[in-house]
Amino acid sequence: AEELEHITSKKLIDKLEEYLDFPQADPHGDPIPDGQGRMPINKHINLAELPVNVLSEISNIGDQSPEIMELMNHNKIKIGTRLEVKRKFNFDNSIEIKLRSQPAFTISEHLAKNLFVKYDDSPAKRIKIESPLTPGVKNPKEEPGI
Repeated sequence: AEELEHITSKKLIDKLEEYLDFPQADPHGDPIPDGQGRMPINKHINLAELPVNVLSEISNIGDQSPEIMELMNHNKIKIGTRLEVKRKFNFDNSIEIKLRSQPAFTISEHLAKNLFVKYDDSPAKRIKIESPLTPGVKNPKEEPGI
């Protein structure tokens, strides 16, 4: 792949692009230009900046060192992984995250700052947190003016 990226045959590039189903990003989330050299614009933030209880998807990896990749693999985190931040710890800025099929676990600030996510920040798409109150009873914090 490293050698092929420098080949300039238009026909080969078109066939390869078609075979790969016109990818917009490489396996690490870095954008791939289209046939006219235009780069897609990716709007994402690092995981450390993601608000709590908002569903997101890993879209890019900042530091692609073997150590970071090993840690990500150990925690089953990769491009496309859907997760949410459950808690942020001020003591060391570590973050508790939840992946769909795993119990919540804590990652370091260093890892969180190297994972970039995309999410829908519209209020309708935010994760709804269940109230600890009895169903049907309004939470007093939700009342206007309180």
